[in-house]
Amino acid sequence: MENEIVYDLEDVLNSVCKVRQAIIEVENFDGLSIITASQRRGKAELNEEKLNILFKLLKNNYDYILVDIPAGIGREAELSLGNADRVIIISTPEYATIRANDTLYRELVKLGASNICLIINRIKPEYLGTEFFPSIRDIAEAIDVPLLGVIQEDENIFISTNNGTPIASFKDSYIEKNFQNIAERLG
Repeated sequence: MENEIVYDLEDVLNSVCKVRQAIIEVENFDGLSIITASQRRGKAELNEEKLNILFKLLKNNYDYILVDIPAGIGREAELSLGNADRVIIISTPEYATIRANDTLYRELVKLGASNICLIINRIKPEYLGTEFFPSIRDIAEAIDVPLLGVIQEDENIFISTNNGTPIASFKDSYIEKNFQNIAERLG
């Protein structure tokens, strides 16, 4: 979809374009649209008032709005948090990441976040509960939020990302079913 990007989030917030000009409809996924973040400008340009107005406008037109922000509590997280109905922490089965996400959870609560849940990504079933990786239960208990689902490590995810084909579009695969289960739990 990179070739379809003309305007991005910061263009909208800086009144370079109208919201509808920055929205890209995702092919083969009816009702799924994206607005990309800027790859050329700095984070400091985000304006809280304009971002809040944008979220209100989008909430009138979409059932769900997902905001993908960098790990940790930065300006993006703080600005997005006030508009969030739910926060999803994505963790991997690495002890350092688990500790960082536990700290993230505590910071989110301090900032007033509620309805926080967890997705564990890049699970290798053959390593679970061994000396190499903590178990899913260990991870969920360490972060202490409801578990939405687990995404298995799979080279097809990397291949599909590099080919520009969403992995969730692989019909009748365990991956599609896994993402569908997570989406249903979000519902």
